[in-house]
Amino acid sequence: MFSSERMKQRRLDMGLTLEEVGAVVGVSRSAIQKYEKNVIKNVYTNTVELFAKALHCSPAYLMCWTDDPLEGMHPPGEGVVVQNDEAEILQAWREATDSARESALMVLRCNRRPAVKKESAV
Repeated sequence: MFSSERMKQRRLDMGLTLEEVGAVVGVSRSAIQKYEKNVIKNVYTNTVELFAKALHCSPAYLMCWTDDPLEGMHPPGEGVVVQNDEAEILQAWREATDSARESALMVLRCNRRPAVKKESAV
């Protein structure tokens, strides 16, 4: 059964606003409040999946099938070798709010190493 309590707590833990969650799900701020207050009791599967996407957790967590919010989720690029600091950045990215992600991308884009030009053979 869908847990409105878990949904609200996860949103607060992630530092997300009602508007940010609503933007991903495609509903208004007041609709998110209704889900969180359990006013809307019949939650469709596709809506649970959208909430999970917005809240950076698994649908199983929102359905109370697991207590681990990330259980069953596969990291992108599984099998790719990364350095410890890269793994730390990825974990921080997953836990960041959308506005923090935008800020991080802007910093990284402004601090790229210059491309090394290859000499052409004549």
